Amino acid sequence: MTTYTNASDALLDALTRMEVTRLGDVTEAEVMGSSGTYRVRLQGRSWTCSCPSAVYTARRTRPCKHAMALRILRDALPKTPRSATTDERK
Repeated sequence: MTTYTNASDALLDALTRMEVTRLGDVTEAEVMGSSGTYRVRLQGRSWTCSCPSAVYTARRTRPCKHAMALRILRDALPKTPRSATTDERK
């Protein structure tokens, strides 16, 4: 298990291990975590993640590090048309 000295290191690590899919206002990712692969989904300001931190703490007021990392990445990416395919965006 990786131990981080600060939250920014944990976020950077999560960002480097994501496979992201985006369609309209829904952004999804599979993230390689310390205990397996987690599924993260963002839609607007709402989020879900299958990591133990998100699953076992149902009353979280803040997103887990995987959802925060995906939100940072999503906000940095250019918006694509809802109907665009991968080939059309090249």
